[in-house]
Amino acid sequence: METKYRASVDALLADLDGNATPWLTLTGPGYVTSVDGAARIDFQAGDPDGTAPAVSLVPGIANASVGRGSVTFSGLASGTHFFTLKAEDAFGKKAFVHFVVDVM
Repeated sequence: METKYRASVDALLADLDGNATPWLTLTGPGYVTSVDGAARIDFQAGDPDGTAPAVSLVPGIANASVGRGSVTFSGLASGTHFFTLKAEDAFGKKAFVHFVVDVM
């Protein structure tokens, strides 16, 4: 089963297994432009029934850093870059958000 579809179905099933799905949301725009390859995307993540989920960038790249509440990029090449942030709780449930960085 395709993983994005599976994650959506998992969330919509209202956590019938007793483990709530973590949440993940962008707190700023989902489309950012940059002239120098640097960008910052802000987010919030949480888990209603556990500790804060681990947040990672998909695809992971060397010139990106995921910190507490933001992803920072430096030195991105010219072009349009599509990324996904993934929040995963201790039991493997995931939430996703997507964003674009357009480097002029």
